[in-house]
Amino acid sequence: MDPKDLQTLVPSDQFPEENRLQREREFHNLQAQGRLCTLKNPSDYLQEDSRFFNHAPWIPLGFHLLGDLAGLKILDLGSGNGMASVALARKGAQVVSFDISTGYLEETRTRCLANGVKGNWVSGCGEKLPFASETFDRVWGNAILHHLELNPALSEIKRVLKKAGKAVFCEPAALSKPIYLVRRCLGKSGKHTPDEAPLTWDDLRRIKQAFPISQWRGVQVLGALPGVSRWGWSKKVADWLDRQGVRWLPFYQYLCRYVIVSLEN
Repeated sequence: MDPKDLQTLVPSDQFPEENRLQREREFHNLQAQGRLCTLKNPSDYLQEDSRFFNHAPWIPLGFHLLGDLAGLKILDLGSGNGMASVALARKGAQVVSFDISTGYLEETRTRCLANGVKGNWVSGCGEKLPFASETFDRVWGNAILHHLELNPALSEIKRVLKKAGKAVFCEPAALSKPIYLVRRCLGKSGKHTPDEAPLTWDDLRRIKQAFPISQWRGVQVLGALPGVSRWGWSKKVADWLDRQGVRWLPFYQYLCRYVIVSLEN
């Protein structure tokens, strides 16, 4: 697909809250443009999946919940830089990369071609997906739901999923007052869009209403502390302690930085 084909497939006047969507689009297009300084050569797009899986503890856990992907059609919702799309394709999935940012989709296209995997690249709105009902066996998303209007987005995800299909999302969360306050401070850093917000208890309840067969688990408390990732051994220790905390201490999940949400249609 040529860059000129990376276009919005639904007229902009059909999107909900176009001003908000325009802010999101511009923010992520600027992010994608800023990444070009580190992506000057074709070799810069080559990807080792081990690095992708290890850069955040929720990624391998979320991928595991997707199950065997060979031959399945999967929507990478909010595909961003395309690393997940490449990893999904390497597991045998037929991947459709979907993002509001045409800049990020161009990076995804280039990354897929550089790594020798097939893909499809579609730009549009997560609250109004331009796909037929029951198109996908799986939906994957990393840090996307908290950018969307949750109710219409959940309705669209449910619509495009096949019967017995599954969706897995890894999302920033604020399930306790301390984490909420920390995220409020971080939200002023300029690294976040003005309209995004971490998932709350109310959001998890709305997800449960839309997908009665659903579950969630918290990920990362100690691993999110400043300086932990500076040394490999300390990150491994922090991740191990976090896993034990989630396993043995019921309150620990409420302190977690991220949640993994698994939904079944």
